[in-house]
Amino acid sequence: MSLKLAARLVARAARYRWKLNRPEIARMVRAIPRSGAAIDIGAHKGAYSFWMGRRVGANGRLIAVEPQEAMVEGLIASLGSVGMTQATVVHAAASGASGRGTINIPRDSTHGASMGDLGSEREVDAVEVRLVTIDELVGSFGLTRLDFVKIDAEGHELEIVRGGLATLERLKPALLVESEARAHEPGAASHLETLDAMLRPIGYRGSFSDGARWLGIDEMDVEKHQNYGVGRFCNNIYFECDRR
Repeated sequence: MSLKLAARLVARAARYRWKLNRPEIARMVRAIPRSGAAIDIGAHKGAYSFWMGRRVGANGRLIAVEPQEAMVEGLIASLGSVGMTQATVVHAAASGASGRGTINIPRDSTHGASMGDLGSEREVDAVEVRLVTIDELVGSFGLTRLDFVKIDAEGHELEIVRGGLATLERLKPALLVESEARAHEPGAASHLETLDAMLRPIGYRGSFSDGARWLGIDEMDVEKHQNYGVGRFCNNIYFECDRR
């Protein structure tokens, strides 16, 4: 066990839980039962995986999905350094269909890797990657329950949800989905409207935290709540199924 790796992971996880995404992680932790099952899509360096894995415990299951090979290797080592044997790291990008695809990885950062176009002003490496769906993950790991799914995919969240609708309708996990206007075409909050339109018919209701309270997804004003650098940037949408 590497104490240095463990310390880095714990420090990073603490920063997200107590500073960056405090209300979201607090709600996530409450939603995940002991011995439960969770999927972390876009696990990156494991800030969310750490709390998800701790919550499900040694008898639970955590599937951490990450498309960047360098991040996968580091994530396996980091989670192993804290004895998280209930976690399995999958080197893939979640999407709407299984197969192969291309992810654009910025050369100047491990943040922001996307299945979409990152713009001509940024140098990227286009890397072929395996594509998986939520439905495929649940089937291949033989999950009979799924309590929580976190999705952070830099604008690809709509496709990921489409690739998991059968599972979401059947197992009804709570969801935390990063969905922000700047990762989509300019204009109205069509990304949120589309997400809501996919999930509402199967019993899900969306909300977001402005730092002081939880508001319904229909109260989202992207010019106010997703204006980066002005107030709290509200890009994490929490969905809970009322048919559990």
